[in-house]
Amino acid sequence: MNQCIGLLYFTIINLMSMSNKIYINGRFLTQKLSGVQRHAFELSKHLSEIDKNKIILLVPSRSVIRTEYYYKFNILSFGINTGHLWEQIDLPFFLLNKKKAILINFTNSSPVIFKNKISTIHDLSVIENKDWFSFTYRFFYKNFIPLFLKTSKRIFTDSYFSKNQLIKRYKLKSELIDVIYCASSIKKNKFIKDEKSEKFILFVGGSSKRKNLKNLVKAFTSIDTRIKLKIVGKFTDNINSDYILENDRIEFLNSVSNDLLEYLYTNAIMLVFPSFYEGFGLPPLEAMSCGCPVVASNIPVLKEVYDDSILYFDPYNIDSIKDTITKVLYDKKLRKIMIEKGLEKTEKYSWENSANKIFNLITNKI
Repeated sequence: MNQCIGLLYFTIINLMSMSNKIYINGRFLTQKLSGVQRHAFELSKHLSEIDKNKIILLVPSRSVIRTEYYYKFNILSFGINTGHLWEQIDLPFFLLNKKKAILINFTNSSPVIFKNKISTIHDLSVIENKDWFSFTYRFFYKNFIPLFLKTSKRIFTDSYFSKNQLIKRYKLKSELIDVIYCASSIKKNKFIKDEKSEKFILFVGGSSKRKNLKNLVKAFTSIDTRIKLKIVGKFTDNINSDYILENDRIEFLNSVSNDLLEYLYTNAIMLVFPSFYEGFGLPPLEAMSCGCPVVASNIPVLKEVYDDSILYFDPYNIDSIKDTITKVLYDKKLRKIMIEKGLEKTEKYSWENSANKIFNLITNKI
């Protein structure tokens, strides 16, 4: 095993007694912890807590497991390949001689030739708009998503919006698709609001065109205020430097630690979430758990997940974004109401409940 495994605990597994195990495609443990990987990590962790002996994560032996995945998983490593090759070759061949082995895949991909599996498709953003992703990325998923779906016993997705998209595009049976909601990984009340901190508005999500950062920046710079806009996420060339790098009211923070992100959520006046498309939209839930009001796009999935706990705007309309931000910015009483509704909404979602739903589905239906 690799030496860079932090607090992960590796158990030696008796290969002769694996027929009743639940396997999880653990390739995500070798990837940087971001949205999709966090989803996989949290569900794997909570499934393990339901039945530690039954849950086994499978990983490529030639890859390094990243130290940010702090949990004592049962892990089995094997294979001569890494990445997609390990997933499509080593992983299915390892499972073929395991009687009744069920494999859960949480990260938009799964081994095509192994059919006793559950695949997760978080959303269809890669299909929705060709300008949001690179040609290579889009080509891969456009051709492989139908194969993942066709060769899976069940499908997990993040919302009823995404479920309906899958049914409509791929003519799938509704009863084969299960909605497994996301949750916030942030512990409530970890930080106390710092009344002396500078006042700022927060954006979390990176600069992918799908995240609509450009329209947010245009709206923000038209507001007459000295309050800053802090941008958290991976930066690309999609945003013209004139809007960000040359404006002293905009601070780009790139990727930040979990502690700093939680501090920002706790102290922000509001989170602005202007995405054109989401499968769930996790940052608003994280913000709410820290007592941060949220204004966001009036897209169907956000209305499904957040209902009346946030204020909505038209993400294509600069004035709509501006007016909604301004309304919350200058109305302290409104912000208080939004904070209360947001904290109440966070009670609806938990990784524990989602993991229990998965475990029960596997136990009773597969």
